[in-house]
Amino acid sequence: MPHSLHFHRLIAGFALAAIAVVSPALMANTASAAPADLDACAQQGGVYVVVTQDGPTMGVCVSNPSTGTDALKAAGVTITRDATGMICALNNYPNPCPATFDGKYWQYYQASAADAEAGNWAYATTGSDDTHPQSGWVEGWCYGAQCAPVLPADAATPPTSSETPTPAATANGPGATIAVAAIIIVILVFGAIVLVRQRRR
Repeated sequence: MPHSLHFHRLIAGFALAAIAVVSPALMANTASAAPADLDACAQQGGVYVVVTQDGPTMGVCVSNPSTGTDALKAAGVTITRDATGMICALNNYPNPCPATFDGKYWQYYQASAADAEAGNWAYATTGSDDTHPQSGWVEGWCYGAQCAPVLPADAATPPTSSETPTPAATANGPGATIAVAAIIIVILVFGAIVLVRQRRR
């Protein structure tokens, strides 16, 4: 086999090895860097709007809503009212609005970010047209006779563990970056050695 062809194949092999090692690590670091939506919203002084119905829960961070109703509108929620002016549907659920009261309705709750993550909600004492959401808090809505808002699965920060992290759990930290850099250096040095030997032949 010609030396140049052999050399090119070696270099291609080094490149593929580097990609295989570096890509998963970089992807893992990118994923772990994303902040939790609710905590980020609270830290920025926003209001987190949660709407829970039969389908998936929606959670949206909005800025400086003057009322609970304005928070819904800013979150892109479609509001439907009945003849008395009461909210009977959110995002067209239920559709149509019940003609007679069947015990189910859109219930309105409020909570701090920490209480919302713990599932501790306070039933709003006034309607959403008259409330003034607090910065860093959560506005929660759910539909039913007895219900409580549920945060989206990716909204809350996972609970911390007091156990010693395993190597797999710490693989996305600074040590992973150092390890990846060391592997790249080894690959480059090895490639340089091969290059020098090929030129001497």
